[in-house]
Amino acid sequence: MKEELSNSPIAHSFGIEPGKDHLDEETMLQALAVKIAEMLDHEPELLFSTLYRLDVLEHKIQHVLNDPAVPNDTGLAQLVIDRQKEKIETRKKYRSGQSEWMDDEDF
Repeated sequence: MKEELSNSPIAHSFGIEPGKDHLDEETMLQALAVKIAEMLDHEPELLFSTLYRLDVLEHKIQHVLNDPAVPNDTGLAQLVIDRQKEKIETRKKYRSGQSEWMDDEDF
């Protein structure tokens, strides 16, 4: 999944260049947190637009922003990574034809 995160829309959306080596999840989290902190300070509208485009759920964003135990930048970065991982898993599942609602037992 490391390769998929580095080459995913999140790296491109936040202007993160993985270089020739693929970023692991922790490095991606740190890079995203730095970029998100910058956007929170200087371009919040662009940040929230990007989060919307990446399909990060608004109630999860609000939870992170209202939770004093987690820094906003790190929390939002983790939401972005978690959402991207969900998308990757969903694509793999449906690409391989493993549909839960289409089991033979249901027919």
